[in-house]
Amino acid sequence: MMKTKEQERKWHLIRNNNGEWISDENVVLLTKEKARHLQIMSKLAGKQISIQHGYDGTLWCYKHELKTIKNKIKVMKTKVEQFEQSNYGEKNIIKLLKERVPYAPSGRPRNIVLPKNISFTIIDDSQKLFMYIDGQAVGQNMQTDNAAFEGWAVCLKAWLTDRINYVKLKWDKPSFNKENGILHYHRFLYRVLRFSEQYSWFSIDEENREEIAQFEKEFVNLRNNSYTKEPDLKLGHNGEISETVVEFMFATVLKSSIMSQFDLADVGRQFPVGVQKNDKPFFTGGMSAIDLWGTKGNKLTIIELKYNGSDSNNIKVGIISELFFYSNIMSDIVKGKLLPPSSPSKVNAEKSFYSECKKYTQIHAEMLSDKYHPLVENDKVFEILNDRTQRESDITVIFRKTKYSFDLKASFVD
Repeated sequence: MMKTKEQERKWHLIRNNNGEWISDENVVLLTKEKARHLQIMSKLAGKQISIQHGYDGTLWCYKHELKTIKNKIKVMKTKVEQFEQSNYGEKNIIKLLKERVPYAPSGRPRNIVLPKNISFTIIDDSQKLFMYIDGQAVGQNMQTDNAAFEGWAVCLKAWLTDRINYVKLKWDKPSFNKENGILHYHRFLYRVLRFSEQYSWFSIDEENREEIAQFEKEFVNLRNNSYTKEPDLKLGHNGEISETVVEFMFATVLKSSIMSQFDLADVGRQFPVGVQKNDKPFFTGGMSAIDLWGTKGNKLTIIELKYNGSDSNNIKVGIISELFFYSNIMSDIVKGKLLPPSSPSKVNAEKSFYSECKKYTQIHAEMLSDKYHPLVENDKVFEILNDRTQRESDITVIFRKTKYSFDLKASFVD
């Protein structure tokens, strides 16, 4: 009896790359596109796939290899689905925040947006928040939400206390296209180092710890910078009231209001914090400065001022990161870890500060703004900030916020 073509097909042989003949029952024919796709899938699955080439250009693979890869991918997909169900990604984090953050005075829900350059995942089993910052953001200004890891860590921990006990930070080392990028990055590493020292619930990913250890070795023989003249007053566009104008007035005609509100003997503005090494910038220098500052007895007060008026572009979580950075710079100066400027300051208030800075045992780190980011509007934020790991040599730092209104006179709301 003659066999049909279909019956004959069962006994067809195909040659592999080694010249061996294999029954085509054990192979799967592939197009070029399917072969490329299968190679990608095999890498994802961590399994080998040997794409075979027939003498006529036919591409194929072994059925058992394809089956192994498909099964592995299926298991991986199931694990991803289980992970997403048992843990919280950014969409779920935003959903939780919107459920908990009070509505705006208008009666509308708050528009909570997470920064695009930081990814967030809460692992429910361990109640740990993983934060991952890409290489672009770590070289940005710390007051931007993309770079303000301290602000996001504290705010999310404050609002999601039942979900987050610990925070771990990981980042990509950046490549620098701009000259000051490395200076922002040095400042970022300094902030990570100090934050990890002061908060036991915060940790650094294993891949980044060596870099922090290396930075700590470089953080020696550093000096603060100084201004060569009193800071200028810069007016807003079209004569509008700007943050600089408000700052200037708080330090001059409204000085008594600030002195009374924060219990100060005097008020200065624009204290420089441009750290240098060998008289060259190590952090961003230039105009980096604390907006307002003053002293009384053994207390040093630093004030991070924000003025928004009718604008909302300056309402950032980054105010926490800025104030944390400034408080640590001043603390390091008082403790002698940062040396005074190599050239004596031309500003009398700065001269006086450096001559007696060793006497300060407290730093009051104050936020002063007419509007705050909704995540900052939570007393728990300040409970967390003020619950620091305190060593015997440390200076007491107290974080607080005050809201004010401004119409050429100031009124305060604690």
